[in-house]
Amino acid sequence: MPRLLAQAKSALHPHALGLLAGPDDPNDPYIVTEATALNHDPNQIYAFVRDQIQFEAYRGSVRGAGNTLDKASLLTALLQASGFTTQYEHTTLSNPATLIRTMFPQTPVLLGCVPANTPQDDPGGNGYAVADSHDYNWVKYGPSQIDLDPNLPNGQPGQTLQAPDSNFAVVPQSLRQQVTVKINAEMYSQAGAIFGLGLGTTTVLTSGRQHAFLWLLGRMVDLNSLVTIGPGVWLREAKAVSDLGEIVANGSSSYPARRRSALRSRQTGGGSGF
Repeated sequence: MPRLLAQAKSALHPHALGLLAGPDDPNDPYIVTEATALNHDPNQIYAFVRDQIQFEAYRGSVRGAGNTLDKASLLTALLQASGFTTQYEHTTLSNPATLIRTMFPQTPVLLGCVPANTPQDDPGGNGYAVADSHDYNWVKYGPSQIDLDPNLPNGQPGQTLQAPDSNFAVVPQSLRQQVTVKINAEMYSQAGAIFGLGLGTTTVLTSGRQHAFLWLLGRMVDLNSLVTIGPGVWLREAKAVSDLGEIVANGSSSYPARRRSALRSRQTGGGSGF
């Protein structure tokens, strides 16, 4: 029981619960550690992202990779963890070939014999890479709104590739890459077996939302069907079960949009929010 209670307490921390923090979360443990290692110095933070995170061509925010948006998110997180205000800057590149070529450093020495007239390809003209690299992002920080563009090799604070055409405070949901999973469960019934119908199939998750499930009496049960929490509120993930049948779960609400934790008691069948 103490172990389960400890799990329940730890589950109240957003990172332990696996809640979907933004791609620029300044409270991420890695971000906090790295910001400290960089002495909370904006110049060191800028140099770190500029020199250590290589550009990669893809669309949207993936977090953990290196297109201009994700590099700006890493820069934002480190700066905010160091106490600085930030703002995303955006522009559209008509020809991102030079940026794309930074993924392929020049090879000073070629080993072996390259036959004459061997076809060569310029990655800067690759249609897929070009289509994924038109959007270009960087960061402004602090009260003086200093530009930090980590996509410029050997760039300096205040330098940008070109003027911005828009800005935003947080990465919009429309730019975040997301995965929607549809779960179908095979169901066995005695009637089906008698008439030779075999296993039936039912969809246990019909919306794009993530739901919390419990394996109960040989079948998956949506915890949202066991409690009445309120309109626009749903349970996303079950985290721990105590010996008393109490279930700790993560939940989300649409109005206002936020995430929370909840406890369901077997004795009352009700739910309570933290």
